[in-house]
Amino acid sequence: GWGDRPAQVDGVHNILLLGTDERAGDDAGYNELNGIRPDVLVVVSIDVDNGGVTMVNLPRDTMVEIPPCDGGDEGEGWNGGVDQLNHAMTYGGMDCQGNTVETVTGIHLDHMVLVDFAGFENIVDSIGGIEMCVPEPVDDPKAHLVLDAGMQRLDGEQALGLARSRDSAENGSDLGRIENQQRMIGSILREVTEGEILSSPSTLYGFLDSITDSLTTDSEFGTDKMTELAVAMREVDLGRMNMVTAPVTDYPADANKVALEETAAQELFTAVATGELAEGGDDEAEEEGSGGVAPSDVSLR
Repeated sequence: GWGDRPAQVDGVHNILLLGTDERAGDDAGYNELNGIRPDVLVVVSIDVDNGGVTMVNLPRDTMVEIPPCDGGDEGEGWNGGVDQLNHAMTYGGMDCQGNTVETVTGIHLDHMVLVDFAGFENIVDSIGGIEMCVPEPVDDPKAHLVLDAGMQRLDGEQALGLARSRDSAENGSDLGRIENQQRMIGSILREVTEGEILSSPSTLYGFLDSITDSLTTDSEFGTDKMTELAVAMREVDLGRMNMVTAPVTDYPADANKVALEETAAQELFTAVATGELAEGGDDEAEEEGSGGVAPSDVSLR
């Protein structure tokens, strides 16, 4: 029901990763008032043929044209029009959110994965935590987070707090928080690819099977398909990982929102959609002669 869709590119797998602000327990009332909206929206583009990964963060407060969405159990439906990007989820669930992202970016989405707060904690804890460099001490009561400065291993609860904390981000902004999330995703990938998880298909399958309860995916992205893609990722050079945030500017009608810088954004989306960004990453790495950069340290704007 997504209408005319962008073309697929052989060897390129595009996955929409959504992190939701779903609450449980004492915070469950938030969901009833606001609906479940993704706090994090990342298009993960994996080029298995050229061995590169590109992750495009889409700021949740971006005002975009949301296409018409059917209602039902997952939302009230939507007739089409301009609204905040992550509001698409409240109108028609993951299907509406995926359709919106694909329509706005022109990037063909092969699969969708949704992780809620508890799921994120579980995934980080299941890999034994992640190494992160915290530039300055953090004391953020809203995120229930207190951290010393310096390199340290974060458990799931600490990683989740850092991912959501604006006080720990540059200028306390949403875009600064996105940079923290980029570094965190890179750290998770490094833990998975450099540890024992990818050492054998059976080990990998066991890991994926253990975290599936923490994930909601499209109907075609089960454990077998995840395992197949993860095995292919063993050939990916994490030194060729591009982490980018879609270029945005102030939204004239609301100072608390942003809008895409159309020309720059469309150039980025086109490069990702065609696999050109991943292909170009190798040349850049060779020119720099650095031998690759740790993914948790990469953040391109």
